This record gives sequence, C-alpha cells and structure tokens, in this order.
Amino acid sequence: MNPDALEDCLQAAAEQSSAWALIKETDQQAWVLVLSDESLVDLACDESGEHLLLRAELGLVPDVAQRSAINELVLRCTGVIPMPAICLGPDHRYETLTRWPIDLSDARGLATLFEDITEQTRIWRDVVAKPMTHEAAQPAMTAPEATPAYGVFA
Repeated sequence: MNPDALEDCLQAAAEQSSAWALIKETDQQAWVLVLSDESLVDLACDESGEHLLLRAELGLVPDVAQRSAINELVLRCTGVIPMPAICLGPDHRYETLTRWPIDLSDARGLATLFEDITEQTRIWRDVVAKPMTHEAAQPAMTAPEATPAYGVFA
C-alpha cells in the first residue's frame, strides 16, 4: 500500500464528509479525524496494512451499575442495528472500534463511513453520559386493571 495514496484517499473522504479536519500524526502511519462536534477519531493502519482501524472514545463510566446497564444495552443492540464494536477499557472508558478494508479508489465509501461514525459516536456518547440503571432498563410492572363489576363480557 502506498502511504501517500492512502493519505490522499483519507483527505478526499474527510473533505466529502462533515468532518472538520484530518490531522496526520508525526512519525507514524496514523491520523486524527476531527468531527463536527470537535470529538476525535483515531485512524491507523493495522499491521498487515489491509485495514484502517478507527477508534473513538465515548466516555468514562466509573459506576459499576451504570457500566452493567450500558453493557446490557450494547448486547441488546448488537446484531439488531448496525453499529460499531463498543468496548470497555481497563480504565472504565468506553470506545467504538471500526475496521475499514482499505480501498484507495473508494473515498466516497470512506466518507460515508466517517458520517456513520460521527452519528454513532454522538448517539453512544449520549448513552454513556446519561446511562440507565438496570431498574430503569426493565419494563415497568404495573398492577393489572381491575375487572369491571359486571365482568369482562358485560
């Protein structure tokens, strides 16, 4: 893979998306994509050079009950709705992880991925910032309505 061609593809994709900027890391095959809400997505090639790895931090959740509720929500959503992989690091910070098979002729597809990552990052940051507890995630149990005095078929 040609590093200059990859950088040109990344720059073209960033220009076609709502991203504010693409910044090259010094002395590395890595970049930082600055999203329209000023959040950052780290971009780097995998060891084989065949995939671009995209990582965005979602936030810190020190509370065990909140992490448990977020984990349950992630499990419920996985496979049901399109979403990036969401991981919890050892420092209790959630992040999204995405892989893109490098195709230097598909800057438009990469721009679409940037847009998707922007939206997914916004959604999951909101979830992490205001997570539900297990109690809030469970459906409310209400008492059944009273049967009318003359029965159901009156």
